[in-house]
Amino acid sequence: MSYFRSYFEKNNTILKNSTINTARNPNTEIIYGTTFSKYLFKIDLNGLQQKIDSGEYVIDENTTHTLHLTNTIFGDEALLGDDRGNSNKRATSFDLILFKIDEEWDEGVGFDYDKIYDLATGQQLFDVRPSNWFNKTTLDTWNTEGIYSTGVTIIDTIHFDNGNEDINVDVTDYVNGILLNGDTNYGVGLAFSVAYQDVTTDVGQSVSFYTKYTQTFFEPYLETYFDDVIEDDRLNFTHGVSQNLYLYVTKGSNFYDLDSLPSVDILDNTKTEIDGLTNLVPVKVKKGVYKITFGISGILCDGKKFFYDKWKDVEIDGNLVGDITQKFVPKPYTSLYTIGENQTELQRYSIQYFGVKLNEKIKAGEKRKIVVTFRSIDNPKTVLLDDVYYRIFIKEGRTQVNVFQWTKLDRTNENSFFLDTSILIPREYFLEIKGKTHTEEIFYKDIINFEIVSEKISNNLTTTIGGNNGGGGNNGGGGNNGGGNGQLSIGQNYAGGKIAYLDQTGEHGFVVNMVTTWSSMLNTGVWGHGGLFLGATSTDIGDADVNTNIMVTGLTSLTNTCVYYVTNDNTNGYTDWKLPTLDEMIQIYSVNNVINRYGLRWTSSEIDTQTAYLFNMYNGSYGPQNKTVPNYFLGIRYF
Repeated sequence: MSYFRSYFEKNNTILKNSTINTARNPNTEIIYGTTFSKYLFKIDLNGLQQKIDSGEYVIDENTTHTLHLTNTIFGDEALLGDDRGNSNKRATSFDLILFKIDEEWDEGVGFDYDKIYDLATGQQLFDVRPSNWFNKTTLDTWNTEGIYSTGVTIIDTIHFDNGNEDINVDVTDYVNGILLNGDTNYGVGLAFSVAYQDVTTDVGQSVSFYTKYTQTFFEPYLETYFDDVIEDDRLNFTHGVSQNLYLYVTKGSNFYDLDSLPSVDILDNTKTEIDGLTNLVPVKVKKGVYKITFGISGILCDGKKFFYDKWKDVEIDGNLVGDITQKFVPKPYTSLYTIGENQTELQRYSIQYFGVKLNEKIKAGEKRKIVVTFRSIDNPKTVLLDDVYYRIFIKEGRTQVNVFQWTKLDRTNENSFFLDTSILIPREYFLEIKGKTHTEEIFYKDIINFEIVSEKISNNLTTTIGGNNGGGGNNGGGGNNGGGNGQLSIGQNYAGGKIAYLDQTGEHGFVVNMVTTWSSMLNTGVWGHGGLFLGATSTDIGDADVNTNIMVTGLTSLTNTCVYYVTNDNTNGYTDWKLPTLDEMIQIYSVNNVINRYGLRWTSSEIDTQTAYLFNMYNGSYGPQNKTVPNYFLGIRYF
């Protein structure tokens, strides 16, 4: 089974009767009640189209395309139905429609509904240039304001009960229309159903999802599933059962397509054609892999004689290769069963895998073949199992988030699958392997972790403070990504987080919390509630604890404050997390190629009664922000 992920080419959220553009916001807020908004997006299908056109993947009746968007409530169920901190309330019990856009449109460069500023230039991140409710481009208006009023082409209607549900909707017909029928891809949109457009409420009702600019793992995508698992029965073909035989074509080490489908004859042990099994038409499974499905009956199959599958008139690149004949040994039907006493002796297995190393850093774009072998401990030999599966997931705090659910491996003369890293977002992943036999599930003893890194980051993996990386172990000694001889390094996992700063001794510094939901831009908090000057004014490295303690003791209420979330966290067993100062945020930004934290983030450095420093992790700028505005934040701890 193969997966391919297509990400968004562009997106924007438009607001009813407004010229506001919010294309670059990391979240989309879909609203009804006080106003009405629509989230527009276009999926980049060029990569998928190239895979189809090149023959690498085959679309058939089992191919599906599923749209995935993650609700921003992920990771904190306490927010169900709660206020969003922006005058809207999280909606419950509603329908969203996924609708088709029939016009070309531009994305725009706006960020938010409110007039906030780029802290480096003082320019507004608020923008009114198209697209917006009225205009699709600078020169052109929508045929109908807001794209539609009543008449709309609905792809699907999605019901929400609690309001925290993610979107996982089948859009196979829509996508196949583009890939196979040449339909124009203008994009699609999400909005509350048409009936909500004129509903008026005192408080806006909204649902929010991560957009293409999220800078988290939860970037929206289209997942295409190809039912192309190889289940080759050549080594275990059985009389009276419909099974599969395959023809594999390679050029060098790469799979390669034939010019056309050959026909197939099945021959008995005397090389005589079997009645009813001539001129069979195979199917192409994927590039260079062809399958014929049939069964043999009425002929003696004792498991001792060769039968043959003859693939006729094979042609490659205009050259007639001729007939290709392969062998197989059909077994009697009774070989499928063990009849008699209860089978009490079960084999024990040693599982090995090849193709990825534990803690390996893989450059994004590589395609790896992962081979899994099961070796009997009781009867030393390699066993080819019919049912071997893999699962890939990430970790967000204590939560495992599936990237690929349990997926069956190919079964040829080995159990294997291909891992295409080009469709995965750079970060750490975990691989789990299991096999099924004798009604048992046999798991590989360890979960295999590996990291996909972008080319930019892979070129900076040797960044250290106070010396070279040294040798010994994975990427140096002293732990993963560590320096030689136990030396600490920037970006190393240590003391509950990732090291972002080391002092001159190389033994002390601070780490950034990488696990909790607010670290990954899942939650926001206010700095304080305004009108009170606390005196947490230090901007220096090393003073986060001073500022944080002043905030905790001086604020009249800690409700929904970033300092409350930070100081009450216990990530990896540590409870001494602090809100970083301005200079500490500047330091984190300077090594963000290995820390990978983005967004507008609060510092603990206070300016006056109304404002504190807010740091922009996108461009390194900073400036005053009203204390009562919810924003993202980070936690650090010293060691």
